[in-house]
Amino acid sequence: MQVRSTLLAMLLMAVATHAQDVPSYSCARTGTPPVIDGDGSEVVWASAQRLELVDVEDLTGQRQFSRTTAVKMLWDDDNIYFLFDLIDEDVWSTFRNRDDLVWQQEVVEIYLDPDGDGLNYAEIEINPLNTVFDLLLSRPWGDGGTGFPEWSPEFSSAVRVDGTVNNPDDVDRGWTVEVALPWLALATDIRDIMNGQ
Repeated sequence: MQVRSTLLAMLLMAVATHAQDVPSYSCARTGTPPVIDGDGSEVVWASAQRLELVDVEDLTGQRQFSRTTAVKMLWDDDNIYFLFDLIDEDVWSTFRNRDDLVWQQEVVEIYLDPDGDGLNYAEIEINPLNTVFDLLLSRPWGDGGTGFPEWSPEFSSAVRVDGTVNNPDDVDRGWTVEVALPWLALATDIRDIMNGQ
């Protein structure tokens, strides 16, 4: 399936146009799908390569962070799986409804561009309350892109917080996000959405 073969391009499309050295990622196939519960300690995740993420405001990779965010990915015939691990001393979020403006607060973001051209791609964001924002974009917002929030694929996600949400008086350790996204969700063509189909 071409979608699987272009996984790296899909996931790294945001940095590919700016970064000098685009990291590679080997997404392992799994025979046992992970349980989507936000835990991430299952044996199945041990075979997945860990990739530390960079700040999109500093694509040079020169900025050092005291807190890391990492992702692991797996795939099978039905889904692509994501496990995000975030170090965070103050986990907070207030948005609770699907397609709320979660990017204004703490969030993980998944960008999926099946052909790797930076156009007509999917964006999925999940906050510590497991609130989802998803849409298709014709091109990046900064380049005059149009968003289509009517794209709302069915997928599974779960969040586990090691600490408390919305309590600035304690010290949290972080949070994890697990996602199972069906390959069929990526079959939607943005041109169909744009034309009301």
